[in-house]
Amino acid sequence: MGDRSGKDLLGKLADAGEGAIQRLADMPGAGKVMETMTSMRERIEDLQRRVSRLDSLEQRVAELERRVEGDGGARDATDAPASLAQGQDEGGEMSPPPPPPPGSTSTI
Repeated sequence: MGDRSGKDLLGKLADAGEGAIQRLADMPGAGKVMETMTSMRERIEDLQRRVSRLDSLEQRVAELERRVEGDGGARDATDAPASLAQGQDEGGEMSPPPPPPPGSTSTI
């Protein structure tokens, strides 16, 4: 007998919930509220997808950081010796000047 009263109570709650939803839908401005809530749900789902992609990117960055830390003796491309910028080759010797463009006359 106690089981039947529990079902009746749940049925009454369900009916009351349906009635409350119906009354909310009939209120002025309810369409705008529902539209906003739907939009928010879609935005939240989009954010969840983006955040899940960020997790994989964070893992990749962490792996790259470990690799860089492991390559402590490796030379960075921005650490080129100043001598190369001054016209010396990697052996430290001066490289010859570039040839003059074709058709120009040399005064040397």
